[in-house]
Amino acid sequence: MNKWEHFAKLIDGWFWETDKDNKFIYMSESIEAITGKSPEWHYGKSRTDWRLEGVLEEDFNQHLEDLKNRLPFYDFTFYRNYPAGICWMAVSGEPVYDEVGDFSGYRGVTRDITSKVLLSEEAVRSKSQLLSALEIMDEGFVYFDADDRLVLCNEKYREYYPITRHLMKPGVKFEELIRESALKGQHLAAEGRVEAWVAERMASHRGGNQVVDQQLADGRWLRVAERKMPDGGIVGMRVDITPLKMAQENAEAANLAKSNFLATMSHEIRTPLNGVLGLAQLLTDTDLDKNQRQKVDTILSSSQTLLAIINDVLDMSKIEAGAIELENSAFNLGVLISTITTPFQSLADDRGLKLIVKNNTGRPTIKGDPVRLRQILWNLLSNAIKFTEQGSVTLTIRKVTNREDPEVNDKANRFHFSVRDTGAGIAADRLEAIFDAFTQEDNTITRKHGGTGLGLSIVKQLSELMGGAISAESRLGEGTDFHVCLPFDPATKEEIAAVSLRNVGGGSNRSEPLNVLVAEDNEVNAVIVRAFLEKFGHTTRLVENGRQAVVAAREGWADLILMDVHMPEMNGIDATREIRLTEEGERIPIVGLTAEAFTERHSQFKKAGMNGVLTKPFTEQHLADAIATYRILENHGPGSEENRAGAIAPNNSSGQSPGGADQAIDPSENSISLPQVGDAGKLQELCEQLGPETVSILLNEAQMSLQAHLTELRQSVRDENSTHIREVAHSIKGASGSLFAVQIADLAAQIEQRSEDLGFVQQILPEFESAAQDALGWWRQQSN
Repeated sequence: MNKWEHFAKLIDGWFWETDKDNKFIYMSESIEAITGKSPEWHYGKSRTDWRLEGVLEEDFNQHLEDLKNRLPFYDFTFYRNYPAGICWMAVSGEPVYDEVGDFSGYRGVTRDITSKVLLSEEAVRSKSQLLSALEIMDEGFVYFDADDRLVLCNEKYREYYPITRHLMKPGVKFEELIRESALKGQHLAAEGRVEAWVAERMASHRGGNQVVDQQLADGRWLRVAERKMPDGGIVGMRVDITPLKMAQENAEAANLAKSNFLATMSHEIRTPLNGVLGLAQLLTDTDLDKNQRQKVDTILSSSQTLLAIINDVLDMSKIEAGAIELENSAFNLGVLISTITTPFQSLADDRGLKLIVKNNTGRPTIKGDPVRLRQILWNLLSNAIKFTEQGSVTLTIRKVTNREDPEVNDKANRFHFSVRDTGAGIAADRLEAIFDAFTQEDNTITRKHGGTGLGLSIVKQLSELMGGAISAESRLGEGTDFHVCLPFDPATKEEIAAVSLRNVGGGSNRSEPLNVLVAEDNEVNAVIVRAFLEKFGHTTRLVENGRQAVVAAREGWADLILMDVHMPEMNGIDATREIRLTEEGERIPIVGLTAEAFTERHSQFKKAGMNGVLTKPFTEQHLADAIATYRILENHGPGSEENRAGAIAPNNSSGQSPGGADQAIDPSENSISLPQVGDAGKLQELCEQLGPETVSILLNEAQMSLQAHLTELRQSVRDENSTHIREVAHSIKGASGSLFAVQIADLAAQIEQRSEDLGFVQQILPEFESAAQDALGWWRQQSN
């Protein structure tokens, strides 16, 4: 084999040569292995002597023209059918001239490119399949190269951006596309800020690995996902998530409706409950025989149970909505433990149980949420005593190390709280379920113990929100042991001093007499607050609305203001703002009184200038604690950090302080059937508890108040003043409901809720006035 034959074999082809008439005079031997034809078979033949496939006629004619004109040619491609199959060939040749410059023929090489062609065809077929797959996708697909130029996108991508689809051609820059899209109003987020939006979008795009939600001008929502390729290109997907967004909005609307309902329910129940609890507490300080004291204790117990249920429901709703806000204030752990366990001591004694408290931490001052810690321990102790027939309940508190509990959130102070009882215990198959909402160890209809089944679920979720954990161990017939580990921050020296001062100042209801201005439009609640304050030795002055409170505050007489939030003429929020603008009212402590138990609303009250908020129903001790707290803070302005940290968290007997936004729900369009004029039975019970003289005074005040409010309501309707209509109706509802004039209270509630609907108010006003006269007559009849 000569060297030319060897070279031909190496290139997977053959060499050839023609004469001046383009007849083959030489073929290398390797042609036979490829085509099945010997070299000699080709001699004397020209390229036109056999059929060439895969060549357009015009291309072949051009090739012959090149040969005629003795031009070189390169990679002229065709295929031929041979017994072994199709063979694709690429031919290159150059003209050859003799010594005197005469044309003597062509010399060239033919390469077998079958494998290359087949690979190319496969690549084309794969690309076609890929493009077809991209086109039938329900998602938009786009690919930009490393220079951020469009390579390809599918039809769905073009459909998502109809305004700029005409620009979507290979080579267009991504920035050009989005800027034009923003200028043409295709993106809502870019309205009025095109360049800023383009800069933000470019930063996100260049970052790669981004997922953002994008709203288009036609209302659709797209989820934009982009990933950077190894070569610097970017692949993007666009998914229409409009149905998902709509479902999310519907869910949020439903959750808001539930929150609104719970807010209204809380407000409507807490306001009369404040009257019941307050009057019952006042009765405990009067001369009562054994039977009367038993009834008063029952009222207090039932009211506290109702309050605990309300708090459970509200807390569970807030936890589900992710709306629980934790405090981070300084408190003394020893004092907190004492205030929790003291009430349970008498309860344990009554049940013949031994309550043991082992506090191995001393009395450290730490930072965290004392209200939620109180709630956790209160629930655990309450459950332990309720489910233990004999033996003991033990509360143990100790500080733990990182090694003991490495999973708990890393803070400087970690404390382990355990509550152990000697009760009946919990079955192993029920142990995990006790932390589920609305679940109890005994779920039968004949279960021995009541309750909502929310307590332990709330405890578990609060523990986790605080960065801790809870677990339980139990054996049937031996008892149950709950373990809670919680982290807390250390308190500063200044915070420790402030807590010590507060604990000293807040230990007694008796203190230096103060002048207390009480702004409260509900007569019953006003009587209760005044009675508590006078019992503490303070001097009180009552006003019925925020405007009167502003005027009274300017006189400089008051040392403390208790400000109801919902009042006629001017509400407590606006009144607080007005007072803070005066020199006299700039530094005076103002404590809000409200039935709204929601943290967000309390924050609004504090932003208006209130130092803190006391949630109705509150106890005598709650009020005493508030006065003690703000006696300490009265030298600080309303905007100081100390005052913000001094927000009052009512020490409810349930240990709970629910929060959330208190907003009214839309009333039903259907007319509500009216009850009787008044509840004589409940009014008689109140008379037996307070005495005929006190009730007579309350009834006379209620009659005068209703007549005055009725005149105001008529004038507000004539003036079409919806705000004033709502305020007056709110006052009538509270005063009438507290003295059991249920018919007028019900109608007032309807007017309050639909005060914006002047047509409804005007339509119901005659019926309302008739009911008011009935209530006045009923009250006069009851007072005789």
